[in-house]
Order: sequence, then C-alpha cells, then structure tokens
Amino acid sequence: MSQAQPARAAPFWPGRFGATMIALALTLLVVVAVLVAVTRLIAARVEAAMPPQGRFVTADGTRLHVIERGAASSTPQATLVFIHGASSNATEPLTVLSPVLNAGYRLISIDRPGHGWSERSDDAQSAPDRQARAIAAVLDQMAVTRPIIVGHSFGGIVALSLALERPDLVAGLLLLSPVSHPWPGGIAWYYTAAASNMTGWLFSQTLAIPAAAALLEPGARSVFAPQEMPPHYLDDARIRLLLRPHVFRANAQDVAGLMAYVEAQQARYGTIKAPTTIITGDTDSIVSPSIHSLSLKRQVSDARLIVMPNVGHQPQFADPDLVAAEIDRLVARLSPGMAAEPAAAVRAP
Repeated sequence: MSQAQPARAAPFWPGRFGATMIALALTLLVVVAVLVAVTRLIAARVEAAMPPQGRFVTADGTRLHVIERGAASSTPQATLVFIHGASSNATEPLTVLSPVLNAGYRLISIDRPGHGWSERSDDAQSAPDRQARAIAAVLDQMAVTRPIIVGHSFGGIVALSLALERPDLVAGLLLLSPVSHPWPGGIAWYYTAAASNMTGWLFSQTLAIPAAAALLEPGARSVFAPQEMPPHYLDDARIRLLLRPHVFRANAQDVAGLMAYVEAQQARYGTIKAPTTIITGDTDSIVSPSIHSLSLKRQVSDARLIVMPNVGHQPQFADPDLVAAEIDRLVARLSPGMAAEPAAAVRAP
C-alpha cells in the first residue's frame, strides 16, 4: 500500500483580483511619479524665470526676502513697508504703486514667511502674529523706525497684528481690502487638502501644482473682477512663484488657520492707536467689505474708510493714484506739526 504523498503547496499566484490590484497599484505609482516630475519641472522653470529681486535679511531665525525701492537717502520723507496678500509675493504691490508714489519715500516690500523667496522656520509661522514678529525683527535688523505699513488682503491682518504686537514700531496703517473678521462659510477644499498634516505634503508634490498652473490665470482674473486683470500681470507681479510645492502649501496653511485667528483677534482692534486708512471696493467678492472693512472702521478709533464703487478686491490696481494720494495724506498727518484730522468714512467718487 503506497503512502499518501504530502500535499504540494500551491504556487504563489495572486489570481485575477490580485493581478488587477497589482496593476492598479503600479499604475498609481506611475501616475504619482509623473505628477511629481511635472511638479518639479514647473517649479524649476518658475525659479529660473523669476529669481530673487532683492536681498535676504535674517533675523530671529528666519531669512526673509526684502525688495527696496525709492529714496536711497538716510532721511526719506517716509518709509512704507508693503505686506502682500495670499497667493502673492513682495513684487506685486510695487508693480502698481511704485510708479505713482512720491520719489522721496523709501519703499520696502517683504515676502511673508514661506512666500516668494522667504523661508518659513516652522509651520506655526502660518499665523499672522508670527509673521508680524518675523517682519518686525527684519525691520529692526534694518534699523527701520516708524514706517507706514501697507497691507493688502491677508497682508492686512498681518499689518494689524504688527500694529498690535509692536505699536512702538508702526507709525500708521494703510489697509487695502483687509481680512480682519470671521466670515460665513469655509474655505476652498484645496486649501484644506494642502494644509493637512495627513495629505498636505503628497497633495502639494503631485496634483496641486499642475492643477494650479492650469487655473492660475482664470483664478487671478476672478480676484480682479469686475475690473480687468492688467496685461502681463502674472509675469510682472511674479504670481507664478506660487507654483512651487513648499510655497503652495505655506499659502494653504495660512488660509486654513485664518478663521480661528481672526475670531481670537477681533476683540483687540480697539486698542490700535496708529492712524489708519482703510480702502475697499464695494463689489469685492473675495473679502466682504461689510464684514471686514466696515467692522474694522467701527473698532479702530482713528480710522478713515474709503469705499470705492464698482471695485473688486484689487483697489490699488483699480485706482493707484487714489491709493497714492491717501498715502500722502497719511504721511502729512504723521509729519511734525500736522494737526490730526477727524476720522471719517468716505465714498470715493
């Protein structure tokens, strides 16, 4: 009687379902690899085409990119410090305002931490007060005293934070369509995806940059509406610097944390003593003038509000001469011997 042969182990083969899953996994890996390669190519081309225009100043552990224009003398008529908004950089405000501002002004525009060519020391620097401290440290390093801070959109909340953190440093504020208060609704899904600790790095390195590159121009046009976006804006203002994974993610982290920040911050605006001018458009669909600018006017005791009719989120592009004139007015108020004017609300003609 023959002995039973031991059962042979079945040869390993995943079967139809297993083969399908392996094929899908390999396809996914190829897609991810292609997206990473495309992302790196876009970022490399952007950096080659748009190198730093200014110098780097390191203070308090953060290296920021600083662009300087205007008066080179040690005693300018006034020093203006520009703080850009979301998805932007230090070049943008200078493209439109530098040509129309008094030649005797010293202009300093700073890439916020993580934006343009500035570094970000840690993720917590997405908070506006942390960004304000980094900018203040750089200004101290540069021996800048009593500047007027010009902040647009997200740069407005950083400017307000700077006035609250360092009232000794800030002489005055000029705020363009500033973010300042909580708003109804949430934020776009891609900000959440890019800011997430779970998905942020992978999303920013794969899908985000190719998609953003395709949508950048229509997105920028919507920010200008109802005005037309200026020709060559994306190149002149170097907006494509956003198309790098670390910058895209830093921008998303800023926006993702903004609501909680303004909820905590809004009660403090009444302590701001610096003369403040707020300029906003009445058709701004990005930062509601009634929620932000009008509320801010009610809280800041020495605030002047200008509401521009039929103007969207870029009042400085809609009427740069008006913005320049308001800067001149603020400079005059701050000049020795100039009597303070009563705060007022004004509707631009």
